[in-house]
Amino acid sequence: MVHHRSEDRRANHVGKTICNGSLLLREVLGSGTYGLVYRATDLLSPTRAQYAVKCLDKKRCLKIGLDYSRELSLHATVNDIDGVIKMHRVFESKEFLFIIFDLCTGGDILDGISGINVFWRNDALVKSTMLQLIDALDLCHRRDIYHRDLKPENILMSKDRTKVWLADFGLATTKCVNDEFGCGSRLYMSPESIDPEVSIGAISSRHSDIWALGIILINMLAGRNPWHRASPEDEGFAEFLRNPEVLSYKMPISREANIILRHVLAESPVRRLTLRALRDCIEDVHSFFMTDVELSCASRDAQKCAIVQTGGYLFPPKLAPVPARVAPPPPSPIPSASQMKPIDAEEVFFHAISHSSESSFSVSSASNVSTCSLESAGPVTPETAPVLGDADVSPMGSAVMGEGKKRRSFLKTALRKLKVL
Repeated sequence: MVHHRSEDRRANHVGKTICNGSLLLREVLGSGTYGLVYRATDLLSPTRAQYAVKCLDKKRCLKIGLDYSRELSLHATVNDIDGVIKMHRVFESKEFLFIIFDLCTGGDILDGISGINVFWRNDALVKSTMLQLIDALDLCHRRDIYHRDLKPENILMSKDRTKVWLADFGLATTKCVNDEFGCGSRLYMSPESIDPEVSIGAISSRHSDIWALGIILINMLAGRNPWHRASPEDEGFAEFLRNPEVLSYKMPISREANIILRHVLAESPVRRLTLRALRDCIEDVHSFFMTDVELSCASRDAQKCAIVQTGGYLFPPKLAPVPARVAPPPPSPIPSASQMKPIDAEEVFFHAISHSSESSFSVSSASNVSTCSLESAGPVTPETAPVLGDADVSPMGSAVMGEGKKRRSFLKTALRKLKVL
C-alpha cells in the first residue's frame, strides 16, 4: 500500500461513499500494483475519523491471477501485531473490493528518503526505525508469515516519524521454503530469489526478508540503491561480490554500518544475520554515518552521495581532493557457514545445502534470470538514481533480547572493537 500521491487512469471513486454510505472517499493518496488507495472519512464517527482505503479491481485481479482473499487471510493473521498496519474491515461490491486500514499521515519511508533525506545523520531515527521493523518482521515470521515484498513504499510512518508499520501483504507466503523465483520488487530481491541456479532450487522466505532489510537500511543511510538487481550480470552487484567493502568506499557509512551490511547481505542465505543478531547489532551501533573528518578523506562517490542527502549542502562545501588511484579496502574475513548453527527445520535444510553444494556466486558465470507475474511493479527510487547467531524461536520482547545479549556473536565483538579504535 502506497501513501504518496499518484496520477492513475483507473476508475476513480473520489466523492463516492462505500460501506452503506458510512465512508466518504475524499482523495487519492496513491496507487499500488493492483489498485488505488484513498483517504476516507467515517461519516458516522463523531470525530470524523480518517482511514486509508485500498480499492482493488476484482476483474483486474482475476485477469492477472491475484488471489486477494489470500492477502486478506495472511494480513488478518498478523493484524494484531503492533508493527503491522491495522486492517479494520473489508467491503465488497460487484466490481471492487475495499479494504479499510489505519491512515498513516507521515507517508512511507520512501517519502522520508526522497529529496532531503530525513534519516541522514539521524542515528536515533535510523536505529528506532530499524528496531521496529525487525521486531514486527520477527513476530510475523514466528506466525509463519513471510512478507517477500519489503521496500520503503511498504513501510508506513507516523507524522512525527516515531512509529513505522509494515503494509501490503499481497505477496506474502506461509511457506518458509518456496520456489517462486522473481517474487517481489527487483531492487530488493535476494540473489537466490532471482536466479534458480544460485538458490539450488529453493528459496528461504525468511532469509530473503532479511536481505531486503539490508537494502532498506542502505536506502536510509545513503538515499540510494547499491545495484539494480542482485545478479552477477549487474555491474554494481558484481563489484560487491568481488569486494564487499565497496559499500564503505562508495557510500558515506560508518565502519559499524558497513560490517552489519556485509553480514546481512551475505552471499549464502545461511550466513546472513538472524533477526535477533541483527537487532542486537543495531542496538550497539554508535553511529551509522561517516564523521566530517572521515568524509573529507573519503572517495568522491561517498562525498557526492552525502551531498545529495542534504539537498546539495554539506560541510566541507567543496569536494576534497582524492588521490589518482583510490581503491576499496580489501575484504575482511567472514566466518564460514559452519559457524552459523541452525536449530529449526528451515535452517537445517539450508545448512545442509551449504555443505553439500556450496552456493557461491561467480561473476563470470551465466545467469538465467527468471521473472514471474508476482514481481512488484515500479522502482523504489527513480531509475536514474539507483546504482550511482541462532535462529529465533521464542517470543519477541525485552526479556528475549536480554537473553540474546548473553551470547555475543563475532559481529558484536567486532563492533565493540571498532568503538575503541
